[in-house]
Amino acid sequence: MTESYVFPPFDVQGAPPVKRVTFACQHCNLPIEFAPNLELPSTRVKCHNCPHINVVQIQHNGAPPRTASPAFAGPYVPPSSSTPPPPREMKPEPDRTEYYDLLGVTPEVDAAEIKKAYYKMARLHHPDKHPDDPDAADKFKRISEAYQVLSDPTLRARYDKYGKEGAQPEGGFISPEQLFSMLLGGELFVEWIGEATLGRDMNDEKRSPEEREAAIAQRVKKLAEIMVRKLSNFDETKPKEFEALCAKDVAALKNETNGLELLKMIGYIYEQEAKKHSGGVVGFFAEVSSKGHTFVETVSVVKAAVEVQAAQTAVNSAPTSDQKAQAEEKLVSGGMRAMFKFGKLEAEVVLRKVAGAVLTDPSASKSEIKNRNQSLRILGKVFQTAK
Repeated sequence: MTESYVFPPFDVQGAPPVKRVTFACQHCNLPIEFAPNLELPSTRVKCHNCPHINVVQIQHNGAPPRTASPAFAGPYVPPSSSTPPPPREMKPEPDRTEYYDLLGVTPEVDAAEIKKAYYKMARLHHPDKHPDDPDAADKFKRISEAYQVLSDPTLRARYDKYGKEGAQPEGGFISPEQLFSMLLGGELFVEWIGEATLGRDMNDEKRSPEEREAAIAQRVKKLAEIMVRKLSNFDETKPKEFEALCAKDVAALKNETNGLELLKMIGYIYEQEAKKHSGGVVGFFAEVSSKGHTFVETVSVVKAAVEVQAAQTAVNSAPTSDQKAQAEEKLVSGGMRAMFKFGKLEAEVVLRKVAGAVLTDPSASKSEIKNRNQSLRILGKVFQTAK
């Protein structure tokens, strides 16, 4: 016997049509649609695109709705009723402006403005400039967090749509110290030049000169241990194989931030230090060359710092908004460059000490020292040819 299918009396409950009102947001000018409560003299409507709240007055004579800013609309007056309406559960919308507020910009700015704003706010709110403010370090970190999200196009789009909860970087946020480290090649370069002390000084913990010296000594020790292991792959009968290993390192590092410039710096320092420790005429000229190089690099750092100060003065004295924007652009690029130059010069000092520790190791035999010297020269030459 075949069963007959009984259709339900209906699938969806119908409802009378709801009158909807359309108007343009006063802040971003995008269209907004909502179903008004005709019992209210005005309705406060939050924009779906920006945080602006529009006050809309419905015209019952058929005229278009009137909008006003909450600042001019007066306090909200609920309709008079003996029975108040039941409370509604409202899920708060995510805050989509906090990160922009931290950088002092509006959501409409482009990536270049985000970068300029970050550098400006990071300098302004660095904990060292506010030693008596217990909240300075926390704000500095939140500024860094805002920049990490807003400087990434994908994360920024998610933040604009969902707020902070929807814009968490994969792997979590990085510290201001790590942001500075990115200028010096990022994680891949840490085993070659270590962690810059300027990056650590950007953290919330203040360190004394003695603590900084101890940190540099620890950095040298760690890098020397790593370098000894790298140079142990050298076989004096097969130098080409070691060259190939160095070339692989170059290929892995050259595309990192400032990678080529850092590779050439590492190569130059290690080749010159190896020559210096060889003694003789070669060692003498290497010593002279190293001193001249250090002088030039130091002058370059000082010059970069002076240019940053000049750019800051130009920003403060700019007579027009266009000139101020141009000056701020120079300030940002010059500031980032100055930070990189300082970190690079510090790395050179550290690498000279690393080379000295490797080439004067009392626990190594004379033949081991000789092989280290030869392999360090090869590494230096290969790194300097990076392109």
